[in-house]
Amino acid sequence: ENVNVVWDKIFGGIGWDETNTILQTEDGSYVVFGFVQSKNKGREDGWIAKLDENGEIIWDKAFGGSQNDEVFSGIKTEDGGYAVCGFTESKGAGGYDAWIAKLDENGEIVWDKAFGGIEAEVANSIIQTGDGGYVLAGYTWSEGAGREDAWVIKLDENGEMVWDKTFGGSDEDVARCIIQAEDGGYVLAGYTESKGAGRYDAWVIKLDEEGNVE
Repeated sequence: ENVNVVWDKIFGGIGWDETNTILQTEDGSYVVFGFVQSKNKGREDGWIAKLDENGEIIWDKAFGGSQNDEVFSGIKTEDGGYAVCGFTESKGAGGYDAWIAKLDENGEIVWDKAFGGIEAEVANSIIQTGDGGYVLAGYTWSEGAGREDAWVIKLDENGEMVWDKTFGGSDEDVARCIIQAEDGGYVLAGYTESKGAGRYDAWVIKLDEEGNVE
């Protein structure tokens, strides 16, 4: 069966502008998340755009500081707003820090938090948990056993850290995605260089509610 293009849209300016996640909302519109250089708030800034059913922009917002701030994933939250994650250079302890920003239904920042040490930390995936908090999954260079280690952070509804856990060995181990399981625990997916048959191997970890490997 042939697949026909209904519409396609390009958004951006003269800089590097990229979308990384898209979701459809209850009213049939779309929300895209990514980062932009063309809004002139900083070098790279987090970006959210609300599109109508035909792909036309209803509104868009850029957010961040004077350095690189990138969004890799975004979700719709229980209150009708959004939450995004990625990394920030504009705040935090040094280098890249894992970044979460809570946005209202119009894309305005309610709060944002950075987590990390003096090395690089990135949040690749975000979920809202059954208790109204959030979980981030990504990697850290500042903690753990080796180079990049998979990193999971549990936050409360205000973005305050409840706990964090690292997983991995002496080589590169990265979490790409996380879900909450029916039993209240979590399942983490990514890749590992520290174990397995080759250089990079697919990696899945089941965690309990406190982030411990089951």
